[in-house]
Amino acid sequence: MVWMGDGQYRMAAALITLFNELRQQYPSSGWQDSAQTGTIGDAAHRGEGSASDHNPWENNTVRALDIAADVAGCPPGEALFQMVNRMYAARDPRVYPNGYAIYNGRITDWDNPGGYHAQQGDPHLYHAHISVSQNPAGYNSTAPWPLGESALGSGTPITSQEDDMTPEQAAQLARIDNFVSGIGVHGTGTGAAVVNAAAVKANAAAVLTGQVLALVSKQQPATVDVDTDAVAAAIADSLDDDLAAKVADVLAARLKA
Repeated sequence: MVWMGDGQYRMAAALITLFNELRQQYPSSGWQDSAQTGTIGDAAHRGEGSASDHNPWENNTVRALDIAADVAGCPPGEALFQMVNRMYAARDPRVYPNGYAIYNGRITDWDNPGGYHAQQGDPHLYHAHISVSQNPAGYNSTAPWPLGESALGSGTPITSQEDDMTPEQAAQLARIDNFVSGIGVHGTGTGAAVVNAAAVKANAAAVLTGQVLALVSKQQPATVDVDTDAVAAAIADSLDDDLAAKVADVLAARLKA
């Protein structure tokens, strides 16, 4: 059961609305019951204080929601990530300002509305994180979320589970598909998508940089100063142009299908 408030603290109404809409579109109980789906912070999150929106530090309100992205039948994490970034670019008060999404090694870029940069720390490979804004009018909103503007509106996961697949195999396939979608489709902030070799290389670099930084932080926590931009540039330079072009072609065909 996902926590949605109690006598002491409350869940942001905007996120309750989003969660209920996702439950209607994706009725499978697997992602709802997953440990990757959650709201109020555990002991580790509580230790972060106001650095984590999973804690009710703003008017006794929890302003963060994690949605499992590694379970068969779950909402596609990449679509959630792109939706929030489009909303941020449009100055939607539910996420603008101070709101953001994290998924697959990337986080919303406040300085480039609609864009993102590499996430330092936990890369969020198995769930999508959504934080709503610090604006009460935004996080208290019960307006419908724009699920219909992306793959979320279909109610069909990006990858459907084949009859002969085990749940573990289906979850692995979903993670692979989300990763490929993430490195190949870059939201421009206008709702359009750029699918070309340059976008593939840039997005792959962002994803991989987030994963590299996560590994570094585990090995040498708080002792290594990493130049994120330099790491991303080095990764992008090392990626094969021909391979990136082939991936772009596949993704462009997928979007047209």
